[in-house]
Amino acid sequence: MTDLDSLRTVIPLDTVSRLSGVVHAAGVLNDQLLCDADWATFEATLSPKIRGVWNLDQLVSKAKLDFFVTFGSIASIFSPKGQASHAAANAFLDGMFYYKSAIGEPLTHIQWGPWDQVGAASERDTQEGLLRLGITPFKPSEGVDVLERLLGLSPNCISIINVDWGRFIAHWPHRRFLDEIAVSEASARGGDLSQSEEAAFTVSDRFDSSLAESIQRLPSRQAENLMIRKLTELVAPVLGINDQDRVDVDLGFFDLGLDSLTSVELREAIEKELLLPLDSTSTFKYPTIRSLSSYLVTLVRVDHGLDSELKQKSGDEKIVSGDAQRESMFDQDDITNMTDAELSDYFDSHLDG
Repeated sequence: MTDLDSLRTVIPLDTVSRLSGVVHAAGVLNDQLLCDADWATFEATLSPKIRGVWNLDQLVSKAKLDFFVTFGSIASIFSPKGQASHAAANAFLDGMFYYKSAIGEPLTHIQWGPWDQVGAASERDTQEGLLRLGITPFKPSEGVDVLERLLGLSPNCISIINVDWGRFIAHWPHRRFLDEIAVSEASARGGDLSQSEEAAFTVSDRFDSSLAESIQRLPSRQAENLMIRKLTELVAPVLGINDQDRVDVDLGFFDLGLDSLTSVELREAIEKELLLPLDSTSTFKYPTIRSLSSYLVTLVRVDHGLDSELKQKSGDEKIVSGDAQRESMFDQDDITNMTDAELSDYFDSHLDG
């Protein structure tokens, strides 16, 4: 697909005139955080979409096709974590649709949600993560049926996704596009937004005051136990664990199954729940639910004015959590000044220990 000469060996020029239609469905998925991305991997994701569809268009430009279909992805709309290259590749296809429409050569462009059994999102771990977001992948037979129906319509750009909007929107609050969807959904039901939907994108008064009051009122140990329960509630769905009692609060996050992508998801869930910005290294500094809970209790008391003594000290010295051993192992200034190699060695030795 990415080499025009090779493509011509598959579709010789003398056969192009006999083509009835084209479906471009090539794609590659290489999940990477931008801080870890390299151009070779990024380009490998872009090429099948960008060069592939351009080469196809050049090859069949003289043919009188009944249809020209491009398979895009909802990634170009929602930009999932770690999929910048995938989102960019599919955004090119979005632009291709509008370019072709502008020159009077419209095509059918489908921004697909994930498929089951086939495609880049068919792996089990990926499917489980999608279900947690409220997205149910299409069965291949369902996808083919949708495609057949769309081919009977005028060329257009359309997004197809099987989604529980309430659950999905809750993971990405305060995005204007999703706010509009939430309002439209409520309008279609003939009512106002539910409390959960409104909470998903209302920016005022989001902090759980009852939790803060409990942390202020309870002794430190009981406040930490309360935070452990709250944190367990947040960790379990991120890891795809249905029974919260199965979550070991003393087992390291990465031993529980957390990875670089789900650690970002967990941090965002905590920030949304507590309205507190967390350092990106929080799950390394406090690598268990118990140690992180102890730190969060202190952070809540300081940030929300629940402990005036701690708040006064926080400007002059480092806040110490209940887990002195973990705190002594890791200094934020130290990690800021580490090279990539030093960080790698540190994390390896830390996780091994």
